[in-house]
Amino acid sequence: MYEIERPHGCTSAQAPARNLVIHMRENRSHLGNEARGAMLALALAMMAAGIFPALQGHLFVPVAALTGLALLTFALDLHTRSRPAREWLEINQDVVRHRDGRGRQTELPLGRVRLCKVGREDANLRLFVEARHGRFEIGTCLGLGERRELAGLIGDTLADLQRDRRVGAIWA
Repeated sequence: MYEIERPHGCTSAQAPARNLVIHMRENRSHLGNEARGAMLALALAMMAAGIFPALQGHLFVPVAALTGLALLTFALDLHTRSRPAREWLEINQDVVRHRDGRGRQTELPLGRVRLCKVGREDANLRLFVEARHGRFEIGTCLGLGERRELAGLIGDTLADLQRDRRVGAIWA
């Protein structure tokens, strides 16, 4: 999930296209009723897979099934306690800044920055911002549909800023 920050006091129609700040965060929505039902069905199937062979004297099967159920419960608990991945991207007239969830910040001058798409758009799209001075990946915490939307937005913003910069250099 991502959120676009607008300058203070501006509506989205008044906000300049040349200042873009995007806050990205991994979607951690709670399990819906369908997902809970699927988890319950999986737990019951694992318990049944352990009980019926135990009645026939096969004791390893229930131990393995209950261990699998315990590992699944532990993994889900660990996932809910972990902090969701976050990223931050700022594009302005001079520089493109990116900060990932670990606190690493990368800064590239706007000059010849471009958005590079790697992979197929229908399966494993990855987005990179690259320039002569470096390269970094963006949108790693987002879903595929959100990365597609963000690719269009960032690509348009970079093109507008670079066009404005060339026009400004001509008139200066």
